[in-house]
Amino acid sequence: MNYKNQHVFLCGFMGSGKSTLGRQLAKRMNRQFIDLDKFIENKVQKSIADLFKEQGEKTFRLLETRYLFEVIKIKQPAVVALGGGTACTALNLDIVKQNSIMVYISVSANELFERLRKSNTKRPLIKGLSPEALNLYIHRTLQEREPFYKQAHLQLNGSGLNDSQLFDAVRHYAP
Repeated sequence: MNYKNQHVFLCGFMGSGKSTLGRQLAKRMNRQFIDLDKFIENKVQKSIADLFKEQGEKTFRLLETRYLFEVIKIKQPAVVALGGGTACTALNLDIVKQNSIMVYISVSANELFERLRKSNTKRPLIKGLSPEALNLYIHRTLQEREPFYKQAHLQLNGSGLNDSQLFDAVRHYAP
């Protein structure tokens, strides 16, 4: 698998840096950057928060899979930031792994808590949670999702990770 003609998909928990690092990596690789959540918002003309509020998480996850398949079909290799839960179904995980180099950006639950507590980004799954509830949610959900994330081709520690290190890992990946 050659990185030059493969999509690079970044997975990990919300707040792990997928979008920030993805934008930087795409620029470094001279590729299009796609944030799957933004892609979905553009397609349905609604925010992720509104989708969750109006149609619920189950419907959002169906849309997420639908548009993931659309992104996979893009011919020109891109860097794609997945939503935090995108890779957490067997179907989505398999399609990403078969059609890309998948990178898990791993961040500890405690660091995620600090990042998300300070974040101004509207995230429907944690909206309105107290610090205690947020901490519990992160620990519980990360524990559920990590078995999926850890099936990525590459696992990188996201604490202090920069685009140069990410690019080097992708560039030197050989299955």
